[in-house]
Amino acid sequence: MTAFDLVLAYRRENDTLPADGYECQEMALFAKYRGVQQMPEEDSIIAVVQMLRQQQQEISGQGRLL
Repeated sequence: MTAFDLVLAYRRENDTLPADGYECQEMALFAKYRGVQQMPEEDSIIAVVQMLRQQQQEISGQGRLL
């Protein structure tokens, strides 16, 4: 399972993204719960979560604040 697929599954099930700063821990627990055999790399998980957060901000009209 790719990091993108795992994060999307998490978002569908929880209606939110993992908490900022705890992405890897939450995704590891979620992967274990889902029975994922091989966990994606932490860098990939963080990159996907950041991309989806940015997308949510742009959709909600917040845009790039920094």
